[in-house]
Amino acid sequence: MKTPKFHLSAFELKWIAMLAMTLDHVAWLWLDVQTLLSEWLHFIGRLVAPLMVYFLVVGFRHTANFGAYAFRLLAFAVISQLPYALYGASVSAVQGGYPRDDWSVVSALIWQDVLSGQGNVLFTLFFALCALYVRHDALAWWLRALGVGILAWAAQFADYGAALVAQALVFDYFYGKTQANKRKMLAAFVLGAPIFYVLTYGFVRTAGVGFMHFGVLLVVPLIYAFDGQKHRRHAQISPKSRQNFPANQTSQENRQNFPANQTLQANPTSPASHQFRPAKRFTMGASLHQILHHRYVFYIFYPAHLLVLAFLGFWL
Repeated sequence: MKTPKFHLSAFELKWIAMLAMTLDHVAWLWLDVQTLLSEWLHFIGRLVAPLMVYFLVVGFRHTANFGAYAFRLLAFAVISQLPYALYGASVSAVQGGYPRDDWSVVSALIWQDVLSGQGNVLFTLFFALCALYVRHDALAWWLRALGVGILAWAAQFADYGAALVAQALVFDYFYGKTQANKRKMLAAFVLGAPIFYVLTYGFVRTAGVGFMHFGVLLVVPLIYAFDGQKHRRHAQISPKSRQNFPANQTSQENRQNFPANQTLQANPTSPASHQFRPAKRFTMGASLHQILHHRYVFYIFYPAHLLVLAFLGFWL
């Protein structure tokens, strides 16, 4: 795939999605839905669901173990359900003006959300992933259509519903390794945006000023800029350039002429030699880098940020 001039890695796009999701959830919790600030934050947050669906398709296309992929998604969906319900209850308490210091009221709101039967978005993504598997299975066309239809119906009991299943099928149908394929895929997504809206909300106008749902179009330039890499590739100095770099030559000369180096080579068992042995580099920066780039970072971040916001909503 030809890399666009402005390109983003999967790591960068996922963190953009997590930031946008947090802003969206903060707005639902503490801002009046009729304010412009709230509308703009929800506008930004609308990019999250289609971006996650796109990466679901990318993951499906590249995974070596579909069963492990599906099980991981389902496991985190189950783990996230209680934080999702707690967050929903905290939004109801804050926006409804309920007394949050009354445990009977708080517990009633929590049980109301727990028993509502509304699943979190990871359940929806799980059903979309299963729909992709059924679509590529070697079954008769009518069995595949029936299977996808059942999964789309099941997704209606979770966040965003059948719209995410439809988006996954669109992304998967036009998926390819060229920018031309990506342009066709994104054009189909834009044309299908009204259908996705109806599948999610029906033919009614949702709360807010009125333009938040156009935020799904923010995902178009982001997906187009995706370079197909997990992490950003940094520019590296070629071996030829490294040989011709004066500072490198100087360091090599100093290393050869350094008396301590000769001493260490002559007597590697001396106590002084241990002072010059390279130590294992374990720093806070390196640890943070590993955490931020971990393959499960989104799965962990989703329930964790809901849980934090829920507790802040109840007790602030």
